[in-house]
Amino acid sequence: MSAYLWTADGFKPDDYQFRQDLSEEADAEAVLLPLNIWLQEGEAFHAQTNHRLGVRVEAGEDISPLFSALDRLSLIALDFPAFNDGRSYSKAELLRAQGFKGELRAVGDVLIDQAALMLRSGFDTLEVRHPTALKRLQAGALVDTPHYYQPGSGSVRQKGEFSWRRFRE
Repeated sequence: MSAYLWTADGFKPDDYQFRQDLSEEADAEAVLLPLNIWLQEGEAFHAQTNHRLGVRVEAGEDISPLFSALDRLSLIALDFPAFNDGRSYSKAELLRAQGFKGELRAVGDVLIDQAALMLRSGFDTLEVRHPTALKRLQAGALVDTPHYYQPGSGSVRQKGEFSWRRFRE
C-alpha cells in the first residue's frame, strides 16, 4: 500500500526519494537517507550535491549525532514501528528544543488517533498508510481534545494563572 503525506493543511506530494545507500543516483531534488548511511557518508554527499537532504531515524536509534547538523538537514523522518511505541514523540520534542527548523515527519504505524498529538509534538507531516486514517483525514475528521495539560512544541501558549495548561485554537 502506498503512503500519503498529510499536513495540517491537507495532503501534499512527497518531494523526497528514499535511498538505502548513495550508490543509487537520485532523480529527485530531495533525498532521504537512513541515519547510519547519513552518518557515514551524508556530510560528504551534502558537500558535493545540491540535493536537499533528509534523514530517517528508526525508533531505537540515537539522535544526538544529528544535533551538530540540524541546519544542514531539511527533513528528519522519525519512525513509529508500532502504535504503542512513543519514543519518536520524545525525539521530536528534543529536535525542536535543539533548534531544528526543518520538516519533521512521522513515518511507520501512523494512526488517526495519534495525529493531533503528533502535531502538538512538533511534527509537520505524517506519512499515512492506514486505510482508516487515510479515510478520516481525507474527510477532514481530525479530532482533538480542546484542553490538554501536556505542553509541546505545537502547543499554543495561553496567558493565565496555569502556565502548564494549553488550549487548542
